[in-house]
Amino acid sequence: MNGNVSLGEQIIYNIAAFFPFGIFLPVLIRKMQKLWRSAAAAAVLSAFIELTQLIFKCGLCELDDVINNTLGAAIGYGIWKGVSTAVNILRKSNLREDTKTSRQY
Repeated sequence: MNGNVSLGEQIIYNIAAFFPFGIFLPVLIRKMQKLWRSAAAAAVLSAFIELTQLIFKCGLCELDDVINNTLGAAIGYGIWKGVSTAVNILRKSNLREDTKTSRQY
């Protein structure tokens, strides 16, 4: 039972570790504003980390870590996309209100 909790925590940590990657990559690099590009970049970075662990024999090299990290980046991307869409909607709404107000004077 205790091993299952530990495994579950590791999966959650691997997913959560790449949330920021998925959020900030499209903000910092305009070409990464597509889900598949951000997910591919996360997969490459995660695979590099896992291969480094294999080569230098530190930590465990596991394919599921690459999958979980990529999933975390995709979820982070979804958070970024949702927030940026909401901000754009609010901006457009405020622009319409400003235009209506300026026409009245």
